[in-house]
Amino acid sequence: MLDNRGNKDILETNLLLEQVFENAADGMCILNTDYEVIKVSHKLVKSLGLTKEDLIGKKCNEVILLSFCNTADCPMNRIKKGEKYFTYEANYKIGNKSVPFLITATPLMSSNNEIEGLILSYKDITDLIKHQKELQMAKDKAEEENFLKTQFLANISHEIRTPMNGILGLIELFGETQLDPKQEEYMDLIKYSADRLLSILDNILDFSKIKANKLEVKRKRFNLIHLLENIKKFFYLQASGKGLDFNWKVNDKLPNMIIGDPDCLNQILFNLLSNAIKFTESGHVGLQVDIKGQDAKNIELSFSVIDTGIGIPEDKISHIFKEFYQTDLSSTKKYGGSGLGLTITKELIEKMGGEISVSSQVGMGSKFTFNIKFEKINLLVHDEEYSLKKDKDINIDRLNNLNILVVDDDLINQKIIFNMLEKSNWNISLESNGEKVLDLVRKNNYDLIILDIFMPGMDGYEIARQIRKIESRNGVYTPIIAITATTTMECREKCENIGFDEFIIKPIRAEEAYKKIISILRERRGIDNIQLNGLLDRIDNDADLLRELVEEVISDSYEREHLGKMGIYIENGDLNRLKESIHKFKGSISNFSADEIIRLLREMEASIEKDKLNSIREIYVNLREEFNKLKEKYRQLIETKGLY
Repeated sequence: MLDNRGNKDILETNLLLEQVFENAADGMCILNTDYEVIKVSHKLVKSLGLTKEDLIGKKCNEVILLSFCNTADCPMNRIKKGEKYFTYEANYKIGNKSVPFLITATPLMSSNNEIEGLILSYKDITDLIKHQKELQMAKDKAEEENFLKTQFLANISHEIRTPMNGILGLIELFGETQLDPKQEEYMDLIKYSADRLLSILDNILDFSKIKANKLEVKRKRFNLIHLLENIKKFFYLQASGKGLDFNWKVNDKLPNMIIGDPDCLNQILFNLLSNAIKFTESGHVGLQVDIKGQDAKNIELSFSVIDTGIGIPEDKISHIFKEFYQTDLSSTKKYGGSGLGLTITKELIEKMGGEISVSSQVGMGSKFTFNIKFEKINLLVHDEEYSLKKDKDINIDRLNNLNILVVDDDLINQKIIFNMLEKSNWNISLESNGEKVLDLVRKNNYDLIILDIFMPGMDGYEIARQIRKIESRNGVYTPIIAITATTTMECREKCENIGFDEFIIKPIRAEEAYKKIISILRERRGIDNIQLNGLLDRIDNDADLLRELVEEVISDSYEREHLGKMGIYIENGDLNRLKESIHKFKGSISNFSADEIIRLLREMEASIEKDKLNSIREIYVNLREEFNKLKEKYRQLIETKGLY
């Protein structure tokens, strides 16, 4: 028996619970285990536009039917299965509108710890969802505005690069004329200023790619030592010109060839060393490269750029990688710069899977260190597109009586390319109209077509596409080199899919462009080159390994692995596997100066795209013939002269 005091306590407790239930911030509801509403708060009733009489004693799905009613996802069923507490969202149709609620479910337990029902709290989240939508709209608008700004930066930079191409090209042409010392000095200053402007443009372009999340890191084989030597030569001159010592410390166990992105690495080192020289008035700048670690597949390299320059205040170090950041206005006026170099540098390093750190002391100098992993080289498995072609392998004397078509609507570009090529005494035709180009291709045979991508009317993409259609009917193949100021992966992939063979990036650098043109022409003419100097360089002059590689190429097992499988795929009409086999064969055979074989493989790839099985069979016959010639020449070389 409870005494009066006990009854009073119970009444007060029940009253308190009732007040809490009715005055809770969210609407409240209690169901029994038969899904019937046994209690509901005034706030929930008001939110639903109903009365308590409309709800109490009714099964919940009789009042409002939801998608999860009578399923395992029903809150009561989830509680019965042992869930203790969970939230979910549901839309309740009230009149002509739908009201979203965030609902919290908790089991109602008896004194015996048995489930007696379900306690539900309902929070109207209409305003929250509205606020989230407004935030998303604001975010979308900001992103769109940022995209337009980024696109504008990219477009204006691209537009500026075209006249810059003309300026730099004409500077190179002037440099080949007879100049007196004063004129040479002026030309050097003009070239320096133009290169500086181009560097700023490149930073803006890279920054726009970062903002658009389109900064790509490539994976290709490259000569690390060659890259570092070029960096050394360039910055030794830059440092010397400012009266600075240039310190150079590179681990002599670095591999010659690795796989990664040489352009990114070159830009990172260029940015850091340029900054080091810019902010150092006396003393030295330097580069250290070491091996941090390696395994069977990868090698991690550590790069440090050190200077005795003005240094960075400790409270500024955490900010220097922010875009447009300058440590102070006075240094901006004195040293110049866009404030993007370190932002881009950090982004490139992180894109390559590395990280950068800085230590600095005002008045003493700075040290920037970054670590990046690269892949080690497996010589017989690499992409032919990136195989090295050494200058000493180029035999220009064999390249005579060539017909070259240059297509560009810019007269300055035409002039630059014409002057670059005329010294080789080739037959050069100039054209600026797409329709006329197609007429010329129908009537003439060209050894090479150099084609600008962005032209009015019919652009370079469409011209190349039409040329490949004409050639598919005529049974010929002409190499096409693209000229473009756009370096994005989308542009490269589009060019490759259409059928371009190589790229020349604006502004045109005569020496680099000339090497690419010579390389393509050598392939076209199928010059008899069994020179293994390039391969020997790539294997660190290991003559025993060279002989082993050559013997592998002329072995029957090598022929079965490549040509044998290709023959089977052709007979079975399995063009997908044939394409994979061609790619693998190119990656291997391109180490061995097999220009005619590479040319035939490219023709076969073009025929695969057009599903021309008869052409593929004809090319395959020629391919076997060329491969047998190559094997025989290498056999004779081994038998008569040996290999190195």
